[in-house]
Amino acid sequence: GLCTTGKAPPGTKGWVIRRIKSIEQSLAKAKVRLHSANVFVSIGNLKTHLDGVGTHIPTGETVVLELKSTQATLNNHRAAYDVACSTQPTVMVNKVAMANTERLHHALQLAFGVHALPTASRGFVIISASDGAALYPLNRGIDRAVFTAVADHPRPANSLKVVTPCGKRRLPRVRPVRWPGSSVALPGWSDINKVRNDVFVVQKNGTRALATAVKTREHVDRVIKKLKALRKRTRDLPTKMLVVRPHNGRWICHLAQ
Repeated sequence: GLCTTGKAPPGTKGWVIRRIKSIEQSLAKAKVRLHSANVFVSIGNLKTHLDGVGTHIPTGETVVLELKSTQATLNNHRAAYDVACSTQPTVMVNKVAMANTERLHHALQLAFGVHALPTASRGFVIISASDGAALYPLNRGIDRAVFTAVADHPRPANSLKVVTPCGKRRLPRVRPVRWPGSSVALPGWSDINKVRNDVFVVQKNGTRALATAVKTREHVDRVIKKLKALRKRTRDLPTKMLVVRPHNGRWICHLAQ
């Protein structure tokens, strides 16, 4: 709504409006005016939807916007932004070893969007924090070749299939994901009891629910079935079920009864 009409849609919650105002202030300083959102782009077999597209008012250049959201304050975000992953401190980007930081991941996503949108020549990563917004310009050192090297090698047609002896397709096994904690994935909820490493009982305003996490949207329905089976085997578990998954730096929650 902000991209297409210039203002938040009616009924938008207050805390969302506060974040939007911080984003608007940051974009105004960069002289960027929004005009569209959720724009589909691709390079070969690599595809995504751009969070936002705008115009750099002084030059008329098209600007790609990569939006990220965090529950942290701006100070805490900045303190962690360039900290390398403890388990995998470096990654190879076009045969060059680089520090595996949140900044790098965001920069790669933004660079892909700019390279994939033919009219774009500028870009910004927007970090929406709990007390403001931060803006990071496009890293022009990330060449298009970083993405074409991957896009030129299509995934085998049967790479996601598991075939049983009878010839029927069997879905890959859903491996449990360790629960990230309500403070991370379900703001406003609290962890009450641990059922398993990947399943917790959580509570908010007296309402309790079973909560677990998955890696992708495709796993949600199958995990809900597993939670229902667990609830039947274990007495006194809540009937409400929450399944969360990471997506573009934030957590998406799916509710099931």
